[in-house]
Amino acid sequence: MLHRRAAAIRSRRKSRYRCHRRNAAVVSSGSGHHRRIRCAANDSATQTPSVEVLCIQRDVVVRVCRSVCSSWISVPSEWRHADHVLGRGRNEPNRGVGLLPNGWETVETFCPERRVVVSVTSLASGGRTFIVKLITARPGIVVGLVRLLVAALLVTSTPITHAASPEKVAPANPLGLPAKAVETGGSLIICGGGRTPVSVYDEFARLAGGKSAKIVIIPSAYKYSSTLVVKQRYAGWSRYEPKALDVLDAQSRDMADGAAFNKKLEEATGVWLGGGFQSRLAAIYAGTKAEATLRAIVERGGVIGGISAGAAAMSRVMIRSGRDEEIVIDRGLGLLEMAIVDQHFTQRKRLKRLLTAVEQHQDKVGIGVDEGTAVVVEGSRVRVIGSHNATVVLSRPNKEVSLHTLAASERADFVAAGDAAGKRFDLRRLAEK
Repeated sequence: MLHRRAAAIRSRRKSRYRCHRRNAAVVSSGSGHHRRIRCAANDSATQTPSVEVLCIQRDVVVRVCRSVCSSWISVPSEWRHADHVLGRGRNEPNRGVGLLPNGWETVETFCPERRVVVSVTSLASGGRTFIVKLITARPGIVVGLVRLLVAALLVTSTPITHAASPEKVAPANPLGLPAKAVETGGSLIICGGGRTPVSVYDEFARLAGGKSAKIVIIPSAYKYSSTLVVKQRYAGWSRYEPKALDVLDAQSRDMADGAAFNKKLEEATGVWLGGGFQSRLAAIYAGTKAEATLRAIVERGGVIGGISAGAAAMSRVMIRSGRDEEIVIDRGLGLLEMAIVDQHFTQRKRLKRLLTAVEQHQDKVGIGVDEGTAVVVEGSRVRVIGSHNATVVLSRPNKEVSLHTLAASERADFVAAGDAAGKRFDLRRLAEK
């Protein structure tokens, strides 16, 4: 079957690729054998990469790629219905993880030219690693003009070690929390919106001090018709029996700068930013005394939580609106100076717009949070609670970025990536407690 497919590719007179059988090789992996076919573009003037296809029949790597990457590339039609090649589908990075056995993890890397690197590592079976790279010449290009590079590496079953490299150190404050928050234990809870599990609110109440907590709700991201409606909307917080529970709803920047508003806010040990429109929240609070008060709460060891728009407004560089490559950036509240937050992440297909934001601000870390999920930020560490996943986007040299998916209950910390400027990080997964 594989020889017939190779012959079919060779025989296409209008194909932009020619197949070099002399470069074909057989690679052994366990009990299976895979035919590697090397091809090169006919048009050398375009300087597009040659094509190398490792046909891995019914292999988990290709199944992961089919789930993760197929919407980012176009492939010749005769490859689409084969088991050993990519098929069609939407770009859903989190789906690929479910195809892997326990103890496996994936890391996906994207750059503006739609280069995709998917690394699938078996942690449970001796460190075997598969790497698949896919490159297209430019975004949105049609099938007949695509330049596709697929390379697969099968690393030996010897466990992967890094004894020669020095231990990577976790930077104290990679996401840019307010200055003293690392020392005092101040934290943020970034909630993706939607139907949120009680465990997220439980964690916020715990970090705020339990029954000693003084909780303030700020619902200003949405314009409610009356104060009564606001109190009814947030009445559920009383179940935690905090020492104090107040709603502060500034309707203007003057109110957010006012002494009366900030006096009550200064007493809080925990503040919850409600959902609505991050543009409205930022327009009222960004750059005001209330913003400085919120930062001070985290600096003295308190917690700020935000859901949906309240989460998006936490970052200094805030995604105000837009889709995919067309986004509007605004100034947020600056609770995260070095991160860009996006919410409703998988449900509203916001991967491309977060990638665009990080590509435009390469000193920032992107954090995408699914609905029903929250990311707790404590110094250099993050942990995921709730029902779904969080996605972390890290910048790389040459305008590349890497994508890391953290499932519910997973914990990770940031470690220095070793670049000269010290502004790039890797993500290190931590064992569950």
